[in-house]
Amino acid sequence: MLDLLQSNLVVLDCSLVLLCQVPEFQVDVRDRIMNRTYIIISPSFQKFTEKDFFAWFHIKLVPVLPSFTPQMLQGVTTSVNCTNYHVIVSGVGKVFSAIPQQRLQAIADVLLKYLKDSAAVINLPVCRQGIDNDAQWVETNLGPFSQYTTYSELNFFNLSQTTILNSVSSGQKAEFLLESSNLSNATLVIAVFKRFTASASLEDLQSFFNVFVDGLSKPNVTVVSPSVRENVLNLTITALVPKFHLLNSEGFRLWFQVYLPLFLPSADSTTFEVLPRNISCSSYQQIMKGFNNVNSQLSEAQNQEFLKFGLSYLKGQLSSGFSCVVSGTDTTDRDWLQDNFGRFRFQASFEDFLSLKKDFKGAEVADLLTFSQLKELAAIPSQLNGTQDVTKVTTVIDPADFAAFFDSLSQAVVAQPENYTQEVKSAFLHVIFDRGDLPAVGDDDFLQWLMRLKPLLVDLSPNLVNRFVSLAANRSCAISQEMLNVLDAIQTTLSNITKTEIYKNILLILQDQTPLKCYSGGSFYLFLKNTFLSFGFPDVSTLISLLPPTRKSELLNTISTSELGQLLSQPGVIINSPDVCIIFSHYNNTATFLQSEDVPDDVRRTILPCVWPLALSSSSRSEVDLWFNVRLKNYLRFLTKELISSTEVQNASCLAFQKLVSVMGNNFTYNSSEFGREDVYSSIRSYLSAGSGVRCYDPRDPELNSSSWFVNYIGSFITFITLDDLTSFVNTTQIEVFLEDKANLELFNNTAIPQDVTNYYIIQLFEFNPSFGLLMLPGSLLCSSDIPSSVFSSLNEDDTMAILDKLKTFCNGTRDPEISAALASNVKTVTAQTFQDLGSASSGLTNSQILSAPPGALLSSLPTLGSVTTWGQDQANTIIRSITSSGFQITSSASLESLGTLIVGVPSALMDKISAAELLNASKNPLLVSNMLAAPKVVQETFIRK
Repeated sequence: MLDLLQSNLVVLDCSLVLLCQVPEFQVDVRDRIMNRTYIIISPSFQKFTEKDFFAWFHIKLVPVLPSFTPQMLQGVTTSVNCTNYHVIVSGVGKVFSAIPQQRLQAIADVLLKYLKDSAAVINLPVCRQGIDNDAQWVETNLGPFSQYTTYSELNFFNLSQTTILNSVSSGQKAEFLLESSNLSNATLVIAVFKRFTASASLEDLQSFFNVFVDGLSKPNVTVVSPSVRENVLNLTITALVPKFHLLNSEGFRLWFQVYLPLFLPSADSTTFEVLPRNISCSSYQQIMKGFNNVNSQLSEAQNQEFLKFGLSYLKGQLSSGFSCVVSGTDTTDRDWLQDNFGRFRFQASFEDFLSLKKDFKGAEVADLLTFSQLKELAAIPSQLNGTQDVTKVTTVIDPADFAAFFDSLSQAVVAQPENYTQEVKSAFLHVIFDRGDLPAVGDDDFLQWLMRLKPLLVDLSPNLVNRFVSLAANRSCAISQEMLNVLDAIQTTLSNITKTEIYKNILLILQDQTPLKCYSGGSFYLFLKNTFLSFGFPDVSTLISLLPPTRKSELLNTISTSELGQLLSQPGVIINSPDVCIIFSHYNNTATFLQSEDVPDDVRRTILPCVWPLALSSSSRSEVDLWFNVRLKNYLRFLTKELISSTEVQNASCLAFQKLVSVMGNNFTYNSSEFGREDVYSSIRSYLSAGSGVRCYDPRDPELNSSSWFVNYIGSFITFITLDDLTSFVNTTQIEVFLEDKANLELFNNTAIPQDVTNYYIIQLFEFNPSFGLLMLPGSLLCSSDIPSSVFSSLNEDDTMAILDKLKTFCNGTRDPEISAALASNVKTVTAQTFQDLGSASSGLTNSQILSAPPGALLSSLPTLGSVTTWGQDQANTIIRSITSSGFQITSSASLESLGTLIVGVPSALMDKISAAELLNASKNPLLVSNMLAAPKVVQETFIRK
């Protein structure tokens, strides 16, 4: 049996040598190997020497030794001497970190049991070889497992206190200090803390405080002195400083809300200086909550120190105007304020909050703010977004503090008037109206409140006018006037609606009094102006209603023209246009007003109907000119269809009507008008058709005896005239005096006039004066077919040339054979220039005149002659004979095309001589074919046959 065991040890020994080469085992594999190995070697433990134990626990078993159980340890240490025990402890101690946590305490218990059982010999010299002090004793006998022992357990071995405390766990150190005799010993506590914190790890510190704080919370525990609290806090914070980076949010919560609250009231400036700034917001918030929990125990200086730390940290977290606000989360301002400031907010300024959270809305947390902070809040316009915000802020303010609050608010509104909305200012006014109890204060205090509220009245809401004015309802006139003066001082900021409301209130006051009670003479306009201040002015209808019927003219004529201009120029002052006419019907300075006062266009448009009858009824030319050229110069563009209608102008004086025709024809722009030129002519026709005879013509009246009657009374509207109109205006017995008038002739020289009208005019002209000179006829009138041909034949050659030139210019020549013959008969010598001058009238030349022209003149004039469409056949034959006899060859299509309309004079025999190819080519010219259609039939047949 012994041989078999020895054989197994050898095999196991070899196997373990091989296992040492394997870097690491899985735990379950390692456990099985350890179990089996222990089963094999345990029977031999009693025979193991120190060398054997060393070989097994320091070499062979190392790969599997972390699986060594307390039971195995109990088995191996039973009856071993202290030397072998030390070898085993040091061997197992080497794999301490790999041993499962749940076994460590049990292993420590096994070791303690061995030591207690060996108490009689453990301190003998043989067991203390190489042990010079208590610390070495602990290391040799317990190794790293000493931290799983208690102070009392180690004290059993008569070890020094320092050694024991250095050896036990952090929790055991805490338990040691919690003993009443120790906790009351400040020197001991501080000394232990100093040694402990000098080298303790974060885990050690946490373990210590877990036990320490729990123990301190139990009843009947000795109270920790201030000195101890201060030292504990300072030593702990000092130890934590290099370890803060290891803590997460939960770690900071444990330290500042669980471990350190008892000691935090001892914090000083140094404490806050070393608190970390490079931590997460949630970690900072855990620190803040810790101090916030003991806020009532902190002095004002400590509160300020923490706020200084908090602001420093939060400013370091600023990003795009936000500090400790997680993007995408729904963090309320209340949560943010409480999470980051707690009760330390009372020491902060409102600006501090806003600088760290740019969208911070103080109104939402008004109940958390101090009175000072509320004043700061109200001084920042962007913080007040409406009535609800104002209500939230003012609800938490005692009315007794209103004066101080509104003093501050007013200064802010004055400094930033454009940034406080009407709604916000109205809301503050509502607060005063509802809770300020102003009707109960004396006049002096009331005047102070007027000044205090003045900035809030800027851009006053119309809904508040009545409430504000009613504050002075039962006060003296001086107070009431001062109230209006306050409103007047800020009137430029008020809306028109608000001004209207103030105006209504003033009007009611004025109407309640005896009519014109306060009017003592002078300008009635200035009286009203001073009464209504800057809050508008009574419209015309209201103004008239304020005038006693018997004093209308008197009071209206106290108003100067400039004042009347100011009155009428006010926006919205004219509601009922006829009321303006009432003013001017009583006003004695109308002419001066129109001439001197510059009023808006809409006012001019309203005034014009009131004064238009005055202009139309003026009877002297100078007065007419003043009306149309001066007084109504800026008004005439507002004429309406009604004002120029026959009903309005029918009774106008002749001079005024004459001026109206001139203005409407030459100076009026119709683009933006509601009527057109045809409407003006309709009134002209109605006016001139009234009565018998020629209206407005009187040869005995120097003002009405002008022969330019058509120009004066119809003017440029002549284009609308019909023959019936003309004969109704002036019959044939009356027209003679106007026909030869140069201005009238120029007026009728217009192609837009109906042809029958101009023909009638020409007929009447030459009927009354057959010898009227053609050269006196302007422009297009020469084109009339009703000019007698005898008038053309009576011209000399120079006048003929002049008339021909005018016919070309205005009539595109003449196609009337009779007129052409009449004009041609006046020509004595025919040259190429003659053909050029006669143009289409060349067809009026006789054959003898044509033959008298040199053939060369005919040839050079072919372009002109070939364009005349009124040639007779014999004239065309004569011209063709003359040019061919002089050598002109008609043998090609080109020569045929050059003849133009004269092709009708080419004889058939000559046509027959032209080659078929040339004629075929000529037939491709549409104009030549068209001219050929006028040729004799025999010539056409020859052309077609060829």
